[in-house]
Amino acid sequence: MLKKENKYVQVAERCLELNIPFALYMFPDDESLHFVASQKVGNISVKDFCEKSPAGTFAISQFIPSDTVETIVPDLTPEEIFELNIPVYESGNENFPVETTFDEYSQSATTVITRLKQSGGKVVLSRIIVAEGENPVSVAISYFNSLPSTFRSIFYTPSKGIWLGATPEILATYSVLDKKLHTMSLAGTRPYGTSGEWDAKNIEEHNFVTDFIRNVLTDKCAKIKISAPYSLRYDSVEHICETIEAYDVTDFASVLTTISPTPAVCGTPRDFALDAIRQAEAHPRECYGGWLGVKNGGGIRTFVNLRCAKIYPAEKKDVYIYKVYAGGGFTAGSVIENEWSEAGQKASSLLKFLKTSETDG
Repeated sequence: MLKKENKYVQVAERCLELNIPFALYMFPDDESLHFVASQKVGNISVKDFCEKSPAGTFAISQFIPSDTVETIVPDLTPEEIFELNIPVYESGNENFPVETTFDEYSQSATTVITRLKQSGGKVVLSRIIVAEGENPVSVAISYFNSLPSTFRSIFYTPSKGIWLGATPEILATYSVLDKKLHTMSLAGTRPYGTSGEWDAKNIEEHNFVTDFIRNVLTDKCAKIKISAPYSLRYDSVEHICETIEAYDVTDFASVLTTISPTPAVCGTPRDFALDAIRQAEAHPRECYGGWLGVKNGGGIRTFVNLRCAKIYPAEKKDVYIYKVYAGGGFTAGSVIENEWSEAGQKASSLLKFLKTSETDG
């Protein structure tokens, strides 16, 4: 159980006070807390992150496809951080986020569904829920403890701001020694414990993701193995999941730049879905739906940044504004009210630790 007295928790709070770039994170089903901090951050190519960055490097990729990532390298120790007294970076002046209304969401969704009925495919639309909360590191402790089977992270850089998340979705993990890749196809959502078979809409939504990943990996490996589908729980909801393994992968960086964003967070065909998202959503996704990666001695682990929020200091002392992202996959047969409620359910795992006036409807 993660506690406030943990040394890394305390140094993360110090990093927020002094605007020091850092990441605090935990891997799925692992009680170990990891920390990295640096006095400087920079953008490098995905290939350089995979092949040249030192062990312990934390990488941040945004939703919009790119061949570069921002990295936090491990060049500051907790002891060095506690000795610092002057902010490393000045605080940014960003406008507070605006919550997505149901009318706005419905109008965008109607346009998207009309396009999907003409062309087929899938588009993931997201909504913003705005809430107040306490110190982000304090919220992170509760959030991390509540979802032990996820990749949990809180990080800050001057260009990205403060982000908190707990994602159930692996983008890809890679072992340098045996050139083996592990990933998952995760899509389709319903309340946890729903009896009976998955409905056709969710199965179709899931199959889009599996087919996309298979196509990406086919020319980048010698063999692909896909498990039978099963239900994977995430707090109050569950998803259809298939685990996927690829063998003899020689260019993992190419996989990362090709596979993200997947249809699970974007849609398919990808160019069509990206265009629909640009036209439909009034808010920038920034890091939501992008990926977070960690370099270690034996390989790389990357995760899709979901169930997350961007966080802003409020004018009131010790109060923060949380811009919570939540999305759902639309196909031609989607019901707007259902997708709105589904997105709210996904966000509820974080919102229960915050104060919000958000209501479904």
